[in-house]
Amino acid sequence: MRYLCIMLLTSCLIFCSNATFAQKTPPKPPKVKPITKTKNMMFEGTLQKKPWSKSTQSFCAEGSEYYVLLQEDETEIVIRNESTRSLADYEGKKVTIEGKKETKIIKPSSNPAEQRPVSINPMTGKEDNFTCTILIVTKIK
Repeated sequence: MRYLCIMLLTSCLIFCSNATFAQKTPPKPPKVKPITKTKNMMFEGTLQKKPWSKSTQSFCAEGSEYYVLLQEDETEIVIRNESTRSLADYEGKKVTIEGKKETKIIKPSSNPAEQRPVSINPMTGKEDNFTCTILIVTKIK
């Protein structure tokens, strides 16, 4: 009888301790800053069409093919067109764009199968938020 009580007590302790560990609260989502936008500004450069690729730039463009503005200092800005004109008409040409820069904050994905750019924090070795900037076109000449 004593052996049965000890077994029953031990089983109850193991079950209760496992149930306590199973009730862990899920981790809090990372804190992120809101999306930032600048005021309308003028930008000059050459409009280039880019193919989809597994790059941060392509991911930020949110589409298959996308356009960038190649500036004189060789920097490229991903473009999202909100003007009434087609960007295809200006492909390969020097243009003046009126628009706003918008910075997006991309959170780490919880889906390990998702294919997307990642940013690894060198101090922790864990995936971190990353940002990308796009130019929202309101007028193009």
